[in-house]
Amino acid sequence: MSSFNLLNIGNQALRTNQSALATIGQNISNVNTPGYSRQTTDITSLPDRTGAKVDSVSRITDRFLTEQMWGDLSAYQHTLTYAGLSSDLDNLLATQVTSVSDGLDNYFKAMQNVVDDPVSIPNRELLIAESDALVKRFNDLDRHIEQQSDTINARVEDLSHQVNTISRGIADLNDAIRIANASNDPANELRDQREELVNNLSNLIGVKVVEQGEEFNIFVGNGQPLITGQTANKLVAVQGNPDYRQSDLQLVVAGNAVDVTEELSGGQIGGLLQYREEALNDARDELGRIAIGVAASMNEAHKNGIDLNNDFGKNFFTDINADSVQRGRIHADANNQSVISQMRVEIQDVGQLEASDYELIYENDRQITLIRNSDGKQFTINQLQDVGADRTIDANLLNWGGNTAPVVDGDGSTVPSAPLTPVVNGVAGGATVVNSAQGMADFMNSQPGLSGVTAETAINISGVTEAGGDGLSFDLKINDATGTTQTITVNLPTGATSNDNVATAINAALAAETSANGTDFSNLQLSEADGGVKLLDRTGGNITVDASGGANADIIGIQNYAANGSLVAGGPVNVQADLAGSDTGTVVGYLTNAQAEADSSVDSFSISSPGGALIGGTSPAVLVDGSNNVASLASDTTSNIAALDQGEYYLDPDRGTLAFAVDGFKVVIDTTQQLVRGDRYLIQPVRTGAEDLGLEIQDGKQLALASPIRITADNTNQGTGVATAKVTNPDALAFAQPATLTPPVGIVFNGGQPTTYNLYDMSNPDNPTLLSIDGVVQSNRAYVPGGEIALDGYSVTISNEPEAGDRFSFTFNKDGVSDNRNAIELSDLQNADVFNDGSYQDLYGSLVERVGTRTATNNITVEANKSVLDSTTSAKAGVSGVNLDEEAAKLVQYQMAYQASAQLISTSQTVFDTLLSSI
Repeated sequence: MSSFNLLNIGNQALRTNQSALATIGQNISNVNTPGYSRQTTDITSLPDRTGAKVDSVSRITDRFLTEQMWGDLSAYQHTLTYAGLSSDLDNLLATQVTSVSDGLDNYFKAMQNVVDDPVSIPNRELLIAESDALVKRFNDLDRHIEQQSDTINARVEDLSHQVNTISRGIADLNDAIRIANASNDPANELRDQREELVNNLSNLIGVKVVEQGEEFNIFVGNGQPLITGQTANKLVAVQGNPDYRQSDLQLVVAGNAVDVTEELSGGQIGGLLQYREEALNDARDELGRIAIGVAASMNEAHKNGIDLNNDFGKNFFTDINADSVQRGRIHADANNQSVISQMRVEIQDVGQLEASDYELIYENDRQITLIRNSDGKQFTINQLQDVGADRTIDANLLNWGGNTAPVVDGDGSTVPSAPLTPVVNGVAGGATVVNSAQGMADFMNSQPGLSGVTAETAINISGVTEAGGDGLSFDLKINDATGTTQTITVNLPTGATSNDNVATAINAALAAETSANGTDFSNLQLSEADGGVKLLDRTGGNITVDASGGANADIIGIQNYAANGSLVAGGPVNVQADLAGSDTGTVVGYLTNAQAEADSSVDSFSISSPGGALIGGTSPAVLVDGSNNVASLASDTTSNIAALDQGEYYLDPDRGTLAFAVDGFKVVIDTTQQLVRGDRYLIQPVRTGAEDLGLEIQDGKQLALASPIRITADNTNQGTGVATAKVTNPDALAFAQPATLTPPVGIVFNGGQPTTYNLYDMSNPDNPTLLSIDGVVQSNRAYVPGGEIALDGYSVTISNEPEAGDRFSFTFNKDGVSDNRNAIELSDLQNADVFNDGSYQDLYGSLVERVGTRTATNNITVEANKSVLDSTTSAKAGVSGVNLDEEAAKLVQYQMAYQASAQLISTSQTVFDTLLSSI
């Protein structure tokens, strides 16, 4: 038996060492395979001196180092991507060929030339050329930045496809490893391949790997599942919402797409998204802000001057508040429920503008939030200064028939009627004859911009008396639910004239009509009230009681209700049936909607009628006017929005109109119905400023370089007074006539102390008259050296010390071709603090510095992350990598063991043969 045991041990040893040699061979052959982890053969001893066996083949790996490398790979690729793009942007902004700073310098050099010689046509044409070059600098630089954004969109889409391919591979390997384990097949190489794919995935995006059994579950962002077991969810690049110019990323999980753009970080994708949000958008916003500042300030100054044709200057550059430009500054989220009628963003104060976009979130009327994305500052819009409330009209001021609704006793032809004429926004419409409360409501609702007026009619029937014994019958003419007049006959039994019987009889008559003709009387309400039977008609049509003629003088007492719900004083009017025939009584109604609506198109509204008795005793009845306080009108949408200033807001929740003004811009959002909770809007006041910039002046002769005010000091002046003038409003009446100042003005200084002066209208130089401003005669005004004298559309300043009798005249500067005063105003804008934080060049220099700092910082971070990654890679290779020297030593070790195992088998055979021969 010993020989057999020795043979078994030898066989077992041979197989064990053979397996060890195979593992060493696998290690040596994969020494250069990316992601391969060194393997070792785990050998255990068998009991009872029966040899050894291979227990398993293990991968030598360190989970901590593996996860550390995934994180380091992601961080390195993130900063490397960011730094590369930032360096490109830095070169764009700072390179002389594309720099806006150089363009501004050249522009103002040309401006100085026209200051020096405003008559020179070549100088003027050179300024036009440099202005066009400046516009192209802004446009081209903006286009380069936009191209970088397009490149990011393309890369994000391409990288998302790569993520999906790698994710599918990891999910498939999860499945393959699961199957291998179930079959007891080796799976070490599959695990290596899976970890290598996770390495590749980490290059693209930051991941969190959770190992569950033998499967990798991988999450991105804030825990969104990219891979769960054998399922790989897709990362999809879609058109941005609400910013359609920038791609967003969505993760599709079980058919549901979730936007993860703002949650992703790490890897190339994280670097692209962070760079776009933090650097690229910031640069474009700042560039746009500068362009808007250049256009706004230059346009304002240029329009205050006159050109070689004696015309006031027009816009030098594109109007920053052109309608299409305003509409392009705001975008509604695609998931909003409200339907937009119009949206716009108007620049109000260039100085207050910030280089940022904003997110507006509407929750309800008391929770409207605006977030400035550049620094996270939040504005609570509904806590700004409210400049208006709901825009409503008190329709109850229009009571049909006067302040009450009277009963009309007669044959029906005496029902009050009148031709009413509406005047909307100052324009009178055609007259319409109206003879009921419903007619009044229909008349008002038919006017453009008005809606929501309704009417009612209520009648009280009491004191019903039957003179004879043949029963009482009368007709009711009353509207049904459709507003159609119906005639129903009410029959009371003989002597049954109590309120209960009258109500029962009317109900029976209504039911009979409904049964016979299907008429809907749901608009009626019948009750016993106020000592009689109350019949209420919500359509507001006239109610007529027609008593039947007969031998008996039956009586029906009718009385109307006023709009406040009480019976009209004076008691009922009797309608009596006798031998003369029938008697008719008619009740007219009243308007019931105290909150009738007038939309923003109505600035004024009134109704006129002959006699005045039909409209609350007043004709015309003014319901809306510019004072915004007639007929309970709380505010006027159009005027309130137009007058909205910084730090104010206006909200009309019923009509879905929201307007507010912060940070130098004003936003107006108007929906067709109402704003809905959860509505979101992206506001970009300056994002496209450089793209929108254009040159309006194409002819040097149109450059408005001269001041329109000619100042003439009398040649007999003795004092040191010096006069200057500044245009404050080129559209003022003083400049309404071409090449004319109306009136020309003269200033004459008086003697005595303190010094005073008079202002004169010099329309007739031979007979000047004292000037009157707002009804105040301008005589003996106290002189303040350097003080501003405000006139119509311009102001005058006189400094130093004029003497008594000194005179200054102010006329239109016709043909003042050599005047350069407005050119100086334009030139001075080069160093003016157009913005709260500096001049054009200050802002551009700050932008270049900011981008340069970011670039340098990220380059340093790239090197640091590279060092960390190299260290982790080296540490992981030290644990999992194949060392050829070590493997060679083991190869000799196991080779010798293998040979010894073979010798052991040979020895056992010899022993066995010896045993056999001895028998």
